[in-house]
Amino acid sequence: MSVERARQDVGALLARVDRRLLGTRFHKKPDQRTTGVFFFEHVERNLHAHGLIRVPPARLLDFHRLFPSERGGPWNDIVPAGSYRLEIIDDLRTTVGYVLKEQHLATDERMTVWAEDFFA
Repeated sequence: MSVERARQDVGALLARVDRRLLGTRFHKKPDQRTTGVFFFEHVERNLHAHGLIRVPPARLLDFHRLFPSERGGPWNDIVPAGSYRLEIIDDLRTTVGYVLKEQHLATDERMTVWAEDFFA
């Protein structure tokens, strides 16, 4: 899988999440959309992303219900063999260190994907 395809998959995931949480006209509600940032790593051997997603507290339970375990839901509609793990962050420093562990000053900017990149 290419980085460009992985970027498209992240965008498709965010659109599916927002469609389910906000309805079919989610694109007309940019101030209510799910925001976050994703970082790709292991591009040559096991391309995957780590992400930080901000979900408004009022929609947190609905968001969580979209992802029933480590497989299923909208992610596996896009990437059937993919998996994920959701965690509520209680230790920001450790989480950010883990998410950014392969990011460096010389890292290609395409390795970072902001949710807002898909807001039209």
